[in-house]
Amino acid sequence: MMVSQNQEAQQSNTLRNISNMKMLAEEAQAREEQVERPSPPKKETPQMVRRASFSEAEAFFLHQLFVDDNSSSNVASNTATATAEPAQETTKALTDEMLFSVPPKMTVNDASSRPKLPPSHQKARRRSTVDLWKAHADGITPAILKRKGSLVRKSSTFNDNDGEARRDSELLQAPDETQDGDEDASDAASDVEVRPEKEMDDVSVASSWDEEEEHDFDTWEVLKDEYAADFGFDYDANKVSMDSIIDDEEVGNTFRILGTSADDVSCMPHVLSPPLMDALTNFLPTDIQGENFWMRYSLVRDGASLETMKQYVRAATYTIMAIETRNGEVFGSFTSSAWRTNLGFFGSMPSFVWKMRHSRRSKCTSLFEQAQLESEIDVFMCQNQNQFVQMCRHDAMAVGGDDGAEPIDEFNVPAAMEDVETGGFAIALEEDLMCGTTSPSKTFKSPALYGSGAKTAVFDVAGLEIWSFTPCLDVKSAEKLEMTKYFIEESMRGSSHSVESDRSFGSRDLIQEKFYRRVGDDLESEERRQRWQYANMMNPSDGTSRGLGATPRFVN
Repeated sequence: MMVSQNQEAQQSNTLRNISNMKMLAEEAQAREEQVERPSPPKKETPQMVRRASFSEAEAFFLHQLFVDDNSSSNVASNTATATAEPAQETTKALTDEMLFSVPPKMTVNDASSRPKLPPSHQKARRRSTVDLWKAHADGITPAILKRKGSLVRKSSTFNDNDGEARRDSELLQAPDETQDGDEDASDAASDVEVRPEKEMDDVSVASSWDEEEEHDFDTWEVLKDEYAADFGFDYDANKVSMDSIIDDEEVGNTFRILGTSADDVSCMPHVLSPPLMDALTNFLPTDIQGENFWMRYSLVRDGASLETMKQYVRAATYTIMAIETRNGEVFGSFTSSAWRTNLGFFGSMPSFVWKMRHSRRSKCTSLFEQAQLESEIDVFMCQNQNQFVQMCRHDAMAVGGDDGAEPIDEFNVPAAMEDVETGGFAIALEEDLMCGTTSPSKTFKSPALYGSGAKTAVFDVAGLEIWSFTPCLDVKSAEKLEMTKYFIEESMRGSSHSVESDRSFGSRDLIQEKFYRRVGDDLESEERRQRWQYANMMNPSDGTSRGLGATPRFVN
């Protein structure tokens, strides 16, 4: 019996050893297969760790400020026990990662992986004219900068390729086939040439002009540097030395700019620049050539609304309209009648349309050369008193055109582009002032002010301004003078009508603050007006007999 039991035990041990060996063999084989066929490495997810928004010293200060140190021996044990729990809560709050930390900075790879806007939605940067404005504010007239720019330009190739730069500003009456706005925009290598090193940054090229303003290079401030005199520039804020810039040259047109300034960021970027104003002054009527420029409406500051624009300029007789497109083309008009809603054409001489000869994306290498570029314009005067100069409706405004012509619908561009070579609106803008058209005009005998000049062109508005003129030196005096003239004219016009309701201007309106009130400035009066309208609607029997839609005049 003992022998049989020993044999059975040996057999069971042998079987157990065999099974163990098989298991070891299978595990070894499995390991070999894993070595031969390695599994693909798992993609590691980068860990985004938040970084503290203050230093260790600041953290220690906050901890000592909010958490009391109860380790002193003179502190009672019951007091320590009572304050232990609030101290722990305060310590926990001070170490909260979400409250006292900021997200980690994006790496270059993360920034490159961000989705980018398609080319059609990317805003092009507009060349800054702030330096020209600062120079004018410091007493340097545009004529001085232009003179220096003309000397610099003689040694450059940035002049007209055909060599037909006969004069800085030219009065034309026939289409100039040599000018092509589309080609100028496509050939432009940069839009801020005074900062060529920045154009190597792809991010800045594709970004809006409102971004990364801290990187702008102030070319005019360089002249005020303490070492500027060592390089030939002698500048004194109290007494400007003209000898280092120009010799024996007339100062030229001198004018002030009201309604905005070089530091007015609400209107930036400006469409008109001081050199461009100086060039336009040479074509103005004699009686206003010596007056100051007064900004009345800015699309950037006041919003894109035709009604708002008409409200702000309703009392201005002589006005300049300046438009800048997204391609850097700048053009506009000068008219001699106030912009008011009218059923047909109106306006009179003198009137003209104008355009900058070069796009603002054209190359320039200095502030003086930029001033020279800004001052070169082409002007097309109205020659016939009976021509159709202005049109202003509730949904569109236009300059120049033929009787019966209609503004072109921006949603029907193909129809607008069909052989409009015989004539049309020199400038036409839709109600939102964001899109417009320009065509060859019989009124001014001018080509299309944008594009090739031969056919109607549709453009997107990047900036629009309306300027008027005043002999006054400040805005308050200018408003008082203009409102007085407007009151007299409206009173004389109203006296010729037998119906009193036809008069659009009364003695109760002769309040300067109310007449020049900006949209949104009088919220209290508007609230009272809405309450009155609501009460009159709910109780029509208590209302007056003035008719439906009538509203009272509230006087503060």
